[in-house]
Amino acid sequence: MVVVFASSLYTNDTQIELLRRVLGVSGKRFLFVNPLDPKDLSKIQLYSASGLTKLYFDGKRIVPTTFFHSRLWRTDCIIDIPDNVNYPTFFRQKANSFLEEIEFCFRGVKSFPGKYGDIRLGESKCAVYQVAHSCGLKVPEITVNSFSKPKNLSYKKVLGFPFSISLNREKGEEVAVTLLNGTEPDILGLPWQWQSEVQAQKHIRCVVVGKRIWTSSLSETYLKGRSLREAQDDGDIFVWDQDELPSEVATKLHKLLGKLGLEYAAPEFLIKPNGDHVFIDLNPCGDWYGFMNESESKKIAEEIVSRL
Repeated sequence: MVVVFASSLYTNDTQIELLRRVLGVSGKRFLFVNPLDPKDLSKIQLYSASGLTKLYFDGKRIVPTTFFHSRLWRTDCIIDIPDNVNYPTFFRQKANSFLEEIEFCFRGVKSFPGKYGDIRLGESKCAVYQVAHSCGLKVPEITVNSFSKPKNLSYKKVLGFPFSISLNREKGEEVAVTLLNGTEPDILGLPWQWQSEVQAQKHIRCVVVGKRIWTSSLSETYLKGRSLREAQDDGDIFVWDQDELPSEVATKLHKLLGKLGLEYAAPEFLIKPNGDHVFIDLNPCGDWYGFMNESESKKIAEEIVSRL
């Protein structure tokens, strides 16, 4: 059975629903688990006896053939905390440990797009930049992860994920905090990632599945000096243009994913006025729905499902 870890805070998630439809006609048995839903988490049981580990969901034994991380599970963003939980942060940490235990106990089972450790490595910008540079890809000239602002670096990005859960002391309740990439003050004393700015004409978003690459682009004129996430947070809706990576860049990108042990990712590039493609992010398990048209999105889903 294909076990799909499909993290989402939305009831009707279009990307997940498309995957569900494509899996439904594939003939493969599958189970969708939302790690951000405590009700789903409460249905999972990991049972070990006499050296044999079994997995149960809602009282039924599951024999996984593939674990598919449709998205990273992001348990630090669980919002619907059970009423009887007095320490939400502790609950989120233990939920993450619980899910990791499943991966470790079934490490002989195929994990897509790669092993859990490889996926986590793919989320580490500085580590990925090292490997990308060794593959011949151009990366930002300087990147510094720091709690304080380094000298002579003006472009600030949030380190890690773009939002988190925080305690609003005035209201006495937890709230979702959006962490933007712009000029806002350092929130909550968190570390940020500082980079030398890339003067770009286009923003490229790719979807790589195996040897296939889908590419879309967005002119920087639409972003008006903002990062993509800032523009999205401002409510801007974009229609991405179909594009194509130069063959030499595509070859180096495939080499990067091969070195990282990943079969699928949603990399991003910035294209400079001289045509250079600067690799800025890998996004293993990244979103792809909405960057391509409906027909291409379905092809991506079908290619992913064929590998599960």
